[in-house]
Amino acid sequence: MKMHTIGTGEYGVMFGEGKLLKTRPLGAGVAVIIQDIKSKTSGLVHVALPDSHLAPERARDNPGYFADTPIPILLEAFADSGLKRDPSDYTVKLVGGANVIDRHRAFDLGTRVVNAVKETLETCKLKVAAQEVGGRFSRSVTIHVESGEVEMIAPGRESKFI
Repeated sequence: MKMHTIGTGEYGVMFGEGKLLKTRPLGAGVAVIIQDIKSKTSGLVHVALPDSHLAPERARDNPGYFADTPIPILLEAFADSGLKRDPSDYTVKLVGGANVIDRHRAFDLGTRVVNAVKETLETCKLKVAAQEVGGRFSRSVTIHVESGEVEMIAPGRESKFI
């Protein structure tokens, strides 16, 4: 099995058999998963903050860090690989957006990131097929690229496929 781990603000696309895409723990961050099941292609980005306007230089150097910049980049990577499909052909899943540290929801960063991701997806005409977001516990994700299965792992809990 070939595995690629995506850190905070990173993104990647994998094609074919025997491959795994994985995140590090998400916390308030959100894993945005875009898949074309027919071609066995999965894209993943670990979004940390809602809006690139907060830090334009960082957004230029690391566009995956913000909710409004990496999704078009993933779609462009899909198109560059020959997947010039209608947005309705893609399956989108979201995981994360927890309020792990902010128990009193003073900043509510997880919810803000989830909402910003959804706004960007809507702009790109993509619909969320499944999500495991919110709560007070961190998660990580493993994508089995060939089958399209998305496994959500949370400490102290059983893994779950979404």
